[in-house]
Amino acid sequence: MTTLTVRENGYSAKIPSFDQYLTAAEKAHQRLLVEIKVSPQDSPQMMTNFIKRLPATAIEKGNRIHSLSYPVVAALKKQAPHLFVSFILPYNISFPETPANAYTMEATTLKAAFINQAHAGKQAVYAWTVNDSDVMQRLLLTEVDGYYHGQLE
Repeated sequence: MTTLTVRENGYSAKIPSFDQYLTAAEKAHQRLLVEIKVSPQDSPQMMTNFIKRLPATAIEKGNRIHSLSYPVVAALKKQAPHLFVSFILPYNISFPETPANAYTMEATTLKAAFINQAHAGKQAVYAWTVNDSDVMQRLLLTEVDGYYHGQLE
């Protein structure tokens, strides 16, 4: 992929490797939220390779990892228990028992009972994607640990 050139709004650049991206983020003192997405074509060594690529200081500097894949979350916590890993949940249907440090829940379905249960288990809860002022107001009344939004302003 690093040979591909992307273009937008008159700019162009090569797609950086993960190592290049981590290096640039570290130089800029930018914390990262890395989402691991899976496909049937993934290598059986994908998680081991990912963990090896992360610098030892990645977590100390506040970087986080999350995934919609429970097997990824479980593998990360088993192979590298020091990593901060969040399990992404698109719906608030039931509370899952996981080794995750946190849950990333779709904001419109997030309920206070879920947050309370997670906090009782010493797990954080983050809401996504919070781009609506009504949703933001509702979340401010809960004890959600943070939120993700898609607006730069």
